[in-house]
Amino acid sequence: MELNEVKELVKESLSVANSYLDTMFVEARFFDKNSFANESVKSVFDKYYYLIKFNNDWLKEAKEEDILFETYRQARHAYQQVQIEFRKKLIAVDAFVEDEETIKDWKEDLAYYSEYSEDDEDDEDFIQQSCEIDAIAFAKLLLKVVNSYDYNVPAIIAERVENNIESILKVINIF
Repeated sequence: MELNEVKELVKESLSVANSYLDTMFVEARFFDKNSFANESVKSVFDKYYYLIKFNNDWLKEAKEEDILFETYRQARHAYQQVQIEFRKKLIAVDAFVEDEETIKDWKEDLAYYSEYSEDDEDDEDFIQQSCEIDAIAFAKLLLKVVNSYDYNVPAIIAERVENNIESILKVINIF
């Protein structure tokens, strides 16, 4: 796919994710690899601007299912930030709010976030954070339901991801 087609795929898949998460204000933007502190970064959620920043160089080389997975994963990080930052306002308007323990775990993870290491595919510090388990579970679920992809996750987190998918299905109407 050409880069412009890939960008459209990202925007369309972000729109799908946002519709399930009620985070319609989250946008995708695209940057060259030298715009990132670590040039191997695929994408990152910017909590200050509610943007998902994608690495154009990675997008040019990535497979469609990896692009979709990354888009859905980052959209879920946006959702996590909304749940953390606007919890009291969400409660006030009777919107869905995650349980306090989940919010506490996400807040702690995001405050002391362990970055992904390109040198280690199964980077345990990174992938075992509760915010990552949740984001991976959401991405895996959407890939299966929306795009008919069965995405493999590292064995070390597979059970936790499946359990998290069950929790997500209790609160988000995907089917």
